[in-house]
Amino acid sequence: PGPGPSRALAGRRVFLSASIPDRETWRGKYDWDPLEITDAVVAGVAAIWTEGGKILYGGHPAISPLLLRVAQDFRPEADESADDEPLVTVYQSSLYQDRIPEETLNLQAAGLGRIRFIEAVPGDTPRRGQNTASLLRMRVEMLSPQNDPAFAIFIGGMDGIEVEYRAYRERFPGRPVYPIGAPGGVARELADTVQGSPEYVRVDPEALRESAEYGALMDDILADAITRIA
Repeated sequence: PGPGPSRALAGRRVFLSASIPDRETWRGKYDWDPLEITDAVVAGVAAIWTEGGKILYGGHPAISPLLLRVAQDFRPEADESADDEPLVTVYQSSLYQDRIPEETLNLQAAGLGRIRFIEAVPGDTPRRGQNTASLLRMRVEMLSPQNDPAFAIFIGGMDGIEVEYRAYRERFPGRPVYPIGAPGGVARELADTVQGSPEYVRVDPEALRESAEYGALMDDILADAITRIA
């Protein structure tokens, strides 16, 4: 379905921070299940698009194919909405302009997404440890007041997930954050920190940490978020 004015998230953006860790780099530091990360991401974006929301996302090559696959089922008909904002806005440093996965380019070519390249910091290179300043600049642009994300969801991930979690909480204090713990990764550690939190209205913090029923969990997350951002 195309986003319509009756949908609860129509005209709102949601920040998605998700990735599948690289086993060679992160083996022994985090536990995670790639298939569970996949399932959680698919359930998350489908629920958000069903309610008419749009996704802000920092491009990760393992996640972009998932977004493309699900977005194809949510392609709006030309007469369903005057909204010309695509389903996904992918932010990426220009360091990686020549390394964009084909799936991400297909999102843009199909009109389902758009890629925003943020100019790299001089001297940075597209290698781990040598790209920090450019990634910071990209995240600052992605989490700008103009983008105004209503809430944020965190799934899987490496150290960049924690960086984005803290950046979101700093730039948008008081707005809802939902780290989904069952797939593992850094998001599991973030979900540990919300145990017993009084900030959630309609979602159980224990479910955020443990539940692998991602469709039902997303229903609760959206009910909670919509209540808090209304």
